[in-house]
Amino acid sequence: MKAAYYQENGGPEVLRYGSVPDPQLAEDAVLIRVDYISVEGMDMVCRHLIPFEDQQHIAGCQAAGTVEALGSTVTGFRIGDRVVGFNFGGSHAELFAAPQGSVWHVPEGMDLALAAVVPLTFGTAHDSLHAFGQVRPGMDVLVHGATLGVGIAAVQLAKAAGAKVTGTALGDERLSRIAPLGLDHAIDYRDPDRVKRFREITFGKGFDLVIDSGAGMEKDSIVQTVRPGARYAIAGVASARMPQFGYLEMIMHGLNVAGISIAHAMHTPRGHAVVSELLESAARGEIQMPIEHEFALCEVEEAHRFVMEGQPFGRVVMRP
Repeated sequence: MKAAYYQENGGPEVLRYGSVPDPQLAEDAVLIRVDYISVEGMDMVCRHLIPFEDQQHIAGCQAAGTVEALGSTVTGFRIGDRVVGFNFGGSHAELFAAPQGSVWHVPEGMDLALAAVVPLTFGTAHDSLHAFGQVRPGMDVLVHGATLGVGIAAVQLAKAAGAKVTGTALGDERLSRIAPLGLDHAIDYRDPDRVKRFREITFGKGFDLVIDSGAGMEKDSIVQTVRPGARYAIAGVASARMPQFGYLEMIMHGLNVAGISIAHAMHTPRGHAVVSELLESAARGEIQMPIEHEFALCEVEEAHRFVMEGQPFGRVVMRP
């Protein structure tokens, strides 16, 4: 099969496209004939930092397509079913093997490109808001980087939970695109008066919850933006700029900080159920994710570079 792989860690330039052996199918795995590959922030981190043992490590973690083959212990799937799957590697290929617990049926009529981008992005936004953020109606929620993938998901899910949602982005044009999806207030993060506006929006108390989709916030901005005892979820890696925290400020302000990703809970009954419901919501049109650009898999280096440097509005996909 054709695939995108790397033989050393590094930037997009280490990616290669060529022929590799088909995946070996474990007894509990589903083999997917790939139609759409989601290019995720996790793919950037793994390619750049995470050690690997195989000589040609196939990049990527998430893709949608049709079932090509089933492991001997797999139940609930049939050859030809439309599915989306997650695994820690292997999705940048014509064939993608994923454990049964991290494979979901795609609802009837749902576009496979949309299905390909739902599990990790919306699942992480969901856990940031609910499992960690304990979001409730009336809460003041700030989504920092609201036009990035997790940010777009968080805006919609926070609004659906009854929160008052403020979003930041770089530029009015990007903010105007996200506003219809549920923003109550849109702030250009380059505005020198942004902290003052944050305080005005929350009537001086500060935000109850911040979802940082990878845009990063400065220490002074964080302390002045949130209320004492607030929660701050780091839920993305879109930028090299990470939020800046000082231990003293965290302690004195009672700030609860956590890095959030549903990746390690995908296979659990709770995680699987969360993603299943999100796919159904997307199929009903209740949530959406713009696809900023579609690349061919042979353009993998360009696709990774676009995600890293372009900060796309929504998600980027590839086709084998």
